[in-house]
Order: sequence, then structure tokens, then C-alpha cells
Amino acid sequence: MFLRTQARVVRFGVFEFDPASGDLRKGGRRIKLQNQPRQVLTLLVSRPGELVTRDELRRRLWPDDTFVDFDNGLNVAIRKIRDALGDATPSPRFIETERAQGYRFIAPVGDSGAATSPPLPSESGDVPASGAAARDESVRVAAPSWSRRTIAFTALVCAVLAAVLWFWRPGGTGSVPSIAQTSTEPISVAVLPFSVTPGEDLLALGIPDGIITRLSGVRQFRVRPTSAVARYQGREIDPQEVGRRLRAQYVLVGAIRATGGRVRVNAQLVRTTDGVPVWGAPYDVARGDLLGVETAVAEEIARALRVQMSEAERERLYRRYTRNGAAYEHYLMGRARLRALTEEGAVQAVAEFEAARDADPSYALAYAGLATAAAQIRIRFGSQGGSGAWDERARRDIRRALELDADLAEAHAALAAVHRFQEYDWDTVIRESRRALELNPSLDMPHLYLAVAYFHLGLLDAAEREVEVAGQLNPDNRVERLEILGAISLFGGRPGDAVGHLSQVQAFSDSRIVRYLFGWALYAQGERLRGESVLETMIAEDGPLPGNARATLAAFRAARGATAGARALAARVATEPDLIHHGAYGLGAAYAQLHEPETALRWLSQAAATGFPCYPWYARDPLLDPIRDDPQFSVFMTALRRSWEDARAKYATIPASPEAR
Repeated sequence: MFLRTQARVVRFGVFEFDPASGDLRKGGRRIKLQNQPRQVLTLLVSRPGELVTRDELRRRLWPDDTFVDFDNGLNVAIRKIRDALGDATPSPRFIETERAQGYRFIAPVGDSGAATSPPLPSESGDVPASGAAARDESVRVAAPSWSRRTIAFTALVCAVLAAVLWFWRPGGTGSVPSIAQTSTEPISVAVLPFSVTPGEDLLALGIPDGIITRLSGVRQFRVRPTSAVARYQGREIDPQEVGRRLRAQYVLVGAIRATGGRVRVNAQLVRTTDGVPVWGAPYDVARGDLLGVETAVAEEIARALRVQMSEAERERLYRRYTRNGAAYEHYLMGRARLRALTEEGAVQAVAEFEAARDADPSYALAYAGLATAAAQIRIRFGSQGGSGAWDERARRDIRRALELDADLAEAHAALAAVHRFQEYDWDTVIRESRRALELNPSLDMPHLYLAVAYFHLGLLDAAEREVEVAGQLNPDNRVERLEILGAISLFGGRPGDAVGHLSQVQAFSDSRIVRYLFGWALYAQGERLRGESVLETMIAEDGPLPGNARATLAAFRAARGATAGARALAARVATEPDLIHHGAYGLGAAYAQLHEPETALRWLSQAAATGFPCYPWYARDPLLDPIRDDPQFSVFMTALRRSWEDARAKYATIPASPEAR
């Protein structure tokens, strides 16, 4: 539970409550609360996070000699507290009911005197406090023992200095940190990894990741994704410099100190333009209550920046996906493993997400993580247990995630990933990516899923625009963006650009998809033997996509006159069960070069029907030139062009920049 302090007034959310006087205030305005509800609230906030049983409430507040209907009286008191706090029963933010047992105060409780603009967290993790917080021994800030005369003189000097600063304020508007009046203008925020005590590296990015997820559910926020800030973990940073790099108006920094079973979290929001802190607060919690810190910090940021939220957005902001501390930590570990983009990391992520699911079978985020990891393993690291098994796991887990929360942006993004990596159902990829972005405009990966769908459909300009938007949201995710730009450039008839993009990717990733596209781009650029060599190396290795490489290599060999070898290789590929659309296209190109138009057309039709109807490439690829005069090929191309035009009319809208969304 949250540490009880010696401060007279406590704060939770936008409310302040004085247990001694019974005053409840919201934004300085007093809210009337009768005696019995006031006593119940006093007991609940004195033990945040703990279950207070109905029996204990009876003993403490309804003595045996009181002749009243206890059950009705307690129900009425709880209802009046909820009315005063605006607390909805289905998704409570403050008081949670344990049926037939009692009640739990679930919001973080702290002092009302937390500093509004404290200094940055120190290396020790402390944020100097003011007001009541400074008197809280848990903050460990020693007050100097000054005399009354010294205090009075200091106060006078401060008052004069404040008056001088006010008089000389720039433009006559004052230099005191201020936030603009409430508006609906988008606000960009970067939540950076927190500094941590040794051995707590998981929390360094885990807590910010949770805050990012909550803030991202509010449409007015443009929150930089976790993948954009992960690189700053463990590094000394200048919040202003990082904020400018990430194009964020505000940067959240923090420090975490863990001692035994308790954790101290100090968080601070800094304005990028001038480095001025606009909000900050310390939180002392039991380790199992870290989820409450995520909610509290997200709420305070929204309040400090005067963000307008709909009821649905408020519900998402306060929603707790799990109350199981072990499940939460396994989920954080799974997210960390998955970010490595390695085969080992993906397999370890599955194990962590499974542990989170087992600890809390209703944890929707754990199922979304499992689905994303399974999809990644299937397409990138196909040697791990067969693609069919990972296909089934991904489908099963994504169904469960959406059953638990139909409005979970991460679940819709995971569904888009599943269909991108496994089904090649571009209509579903586009629909689910757009739904994920409706729920969370700050995600960058759905833009990349859209880009992949668009270039396969031949909507190359739309694909490039989506990659650009993803880059604005997450400038540091260069590998995925360069891989997709390489494919767009290749199929757009710019093989030199494709080689440049894909060469950069290979410095960071050994992805077989990248190597396959790189070999194809080299060939298209005129380095034909080098392109063949890249594909031959892929075939010699054990891994996914061998059919794609063999089929395309058959086309290359047929084009240089090695018809016997090309024909044998094509015949072998035609019997492979897991051939995907690029492999089918390669066979079509091979048989075109072998002057077998009927067989070529059959494979090209299969490629178009199973995920690669990219008309601009079919229209320009020189490997198809030998069959362009064939009447049936002309009919095929006419139908393909019509399909392309329909897709362009349906999907190729220009996406707005993140700041304009």
C-alpha cells in the first residue's frame, strides 16, 4: 500500500481530504459530505490498497449499541462517497467493492503539498519537496532550524525578489512557469526511462511503458512510443535535448529507489522549450502497488496540462489491466525481451507473457503480447517449432485479448501484426491498424503495418507517407522503416535507393526478409551475379523463406540462359507447401523467362490472389517482358490494373502528420 504520511491533508486524484476536519475539496471547492460517509472515507484512505472488511467497518463505525440497519447504512455511505467523487461502479477509480467482503481504496494517496515545479530528480532519486511533503519523514528532506527572525527576513527578501521578477517579466506576461488554458490542441509528450537503483533495470523502462500506454489512450496526447525512448535507458540525458530530438513539447523524467518491499518513485514533467518543470511528485509504494503509480502519474500529467478527456478516455486512463504484481512484472519482462528483435528474445518473451497469463488469466495485455511475439517468431524465425503452431497460437491469443478488452489498442495492433505476418489479408491489416490508431494515435507500428499493406497492393505513395508518419512518431525505429522503404523503392522502380536502404538495415539486423529483398534489388540494379550470390547463400542456410529465394533465383538464372538449372529449381519450388506470394511471383517470372506463358500466368495469378497484387511492379518488371504480348497476360494485367485502381480509391488517403491528428 502507499505509505501513510504525517501530513494533515491527503490528496488522491484531483481531490484533497482532511481527515481531521472531514473537509473534501476538488480544485479548492468544498464538497459536502455527511458525517457517516466522511468517517468511512477517513478509514479507507488511511489504508490505501488494503481491503477494509464490512465487519471492521461495523465494529469501528457502527458500535454494538447503535440500533440501525448496518447493511443499508453502509451501502448508503459508500454510494454518497462515490457520488461526491464521481466514481463509476463498473470501472471505479477510487473505491473498489469486494463482493460480500468489503471495500478497497485503489487510488494512490499522497500529501497535498507535493511541489508543483520541483528540481530534477537527483542521483539518489530524491525530489526535494515543499509544503506538507517536506514534513513527511518518508521524503527524507531535513528542514533547516532557522529562527523566526531569519524566516521573516527571508520571506521579505523573497517577496521583494518576486515583485522585481514579475515587473521585469518578458513581454509583460511573467516568467513564472505556466500552462496554457484548457484547449483541444494536440500535446506531444515523451516519457523517458527512469533512473533506478542497481538490480531494478526492469522498472527503468517498465514503469514509463505503463505510463505511455495510459497517456496514449487520450487522443489529445501524442505520446512517443516505448520503442522511441528505449535507447535512452541507462544514459545520462538532457531532457530538453531529448525532447527536441523526439519533437516532444514535454518530457517526463523520473527516478526509482527500491528498498526491501517498498519502492520510491519520483516523477517530473519538464517543458522542452525552456527546461522548466511544470509538475512533479514523489510516491512511496509497496512493490505490488506500482500499477497505481502509473495511473497516478498519468492522471497528474493530464491535470497539469489541462487536457480535456471524454468519459471513455477517462475510463481507459484509470483502467487496471491486472492487480497481480507478479503478472505485471512478467509482462514488463516480456515487453523488454520482445524489443530485442532477436530469436532468443522473442522466445523468452513468449515464456514471460505465458507466466503473466498464468498468474492472471484475465490479463488482456499478456495475451496481446503473446500474439505479437508468436507472429514475429513465425515470420522472422521460422525454425522455432514450425509456422503452423505459431499461427494457431497467435490467432488463439489475439481472440482472447479482444474478448477481454475490445477497445485495447495493443490488441488491435497485434491483430494487424498477425495478419501482416501470417495471413497477408491486407484488408484486415488496414482495418485493424486504423482501429488501433483511433484508440491510440501515438502508436508507430500500425503505420508501418499500413505501409506494408499498401506497397503489396501497389499503393506505393501511400506506403511512403505512412513510413514518414511512423518516423515522426518514432525517429529511432530506423530498422523497420528502412526495410519497408527498401521494398517500396524496389517495387517502385528505384533499385539504387532500395540497395541503399537495405544495406543500412543489414548493419543492424540479419533478417532473411531483408537479405532476400537485397538480393532482388542488387539484380534489378544491374549487379546480377552478386544478387544471385545473396540468394544462393540464403538457400544454403537453414531458415524461413527458402522457397522465395529459390523461385527468384530460378528467374535470375533463366534470364541469363541457364535454362536447365532454372527449370529444375523451379520444378522443385513448385512442390514446396509453404510457398508465399513472393515465391509464386518468382516462379511466374521464371516461367516467363522460360517462355511458358500459361504456367507463368498461373503462378502470377496465384501471387496476386495471395497477397501481392502490386500492379506497378508487374507493369515494369523486365523479367515479365517475354510474355507481355500474350493475349491472356494482357487480360490478366487489365484485371490487375482495375483491382489496383479500386484499392487506390478505397485506401490511398493521405495520412495527417502526428501533430495534426
